[in-house]
Amino acid sequence: MVLAMVAIFLAGAVVGGVLTAGAIVQTVKQRLNPDNWTRNVMEGLTAELDLSAEQQGEIEPVVRESVLRSRGIMQRAGIAWARNLAATKEEMAPHLDDEQRAELEALIEKRRSKIRQFLLRRQTGAAGDLDEVEPPESEGTEGSP
Repeated sequence: MVLAMVAIFLAGAVVGGVLTAGAIVQTVKQRLNPDNWTRNVMEGLTAELDLSAEQQGEIEPVVRESVLRSRGIMQRAGIAWARNLAATKEEMAPHLDDEQRAELEALIEKRRSKIRQFLLRRQTGAAGDLDEVEPPESEGTEGSP
């Protein structure tokens, strides 16, 4: 009898955990999507500051412009990151033998592929993108110099 109750409890915990994890993944996907940033910020500001409809109308263009600037900053940061990685690879090359340089190139390509896959899945809103393809930052130091 006790064993059956424990089994039922564990089954409920597992199902609850899976459902909660799915809800968290959906929330994270929505928050990571830049197309939702203006709306998300406005919803938060409206709730936290109790903004009137008039205030919302005045503040929304400011938030929208901020989101556009943030996107530009992130794009420039991505370009700078790629240039830094290329420079680091070039600086490391003389200290590596041919086999190690080939392995480094393979690691970098693997990293690029994962980044492309993650970004593509995130942009297209493909189901399960955050649980099937982890963001590159979660892998540790594999693609880091």
